[in-house]
Amino acid sequence: MTRTSEYEAASTATGVAEPGEAATDAAATEAGRKRLMSDYSIVQRGRWYCYGGYRYDRLADAVDYAVLMRSRPSRRPTGDALTQSDDEPLPDAADLQLMAELGISLEGGVYRFETFRYDQLVDAVNYARQRIPKAR
Repeated sequence: MTRTSEYEAASTATGVAEPGEAATDAAATEAGRKRLMSDYSIVQRGRWYCYGGYRYDRLADAVDYAVLMRSRPSRRPTGDALTQSDDEPLPDAADLQLMAELGISLEGGVYRFETFRYDQLVDAVNYARQRIPKAR
């Protein structure tokens, strides 16, 4: 006898078996998006999807994290508990120069380094400095 996870059930219901694809497929329709948000206690705040104290710019990422947390019985966050401010200041001239040196961009209010997305410039800079040892 095998136990079916909520994620596997969602995948079967949408006809998708690969991780992340069920959320992407269901999120393609408004009804599917609302169902996923309701099923996983995900809250939308502006452009953000919020779950377990984190914000995501893609619903599929929030669902994937919710599925992961639900698979761990010892840690089951209960939906949204964000305290971080949405008021990240725009980068000044020094920040823009540092961003250019490290290859960080700002797109749609999200800082990007390589394939990663960050809410705050300091987080993008810290990771870029780890990946590029000579950048200090």
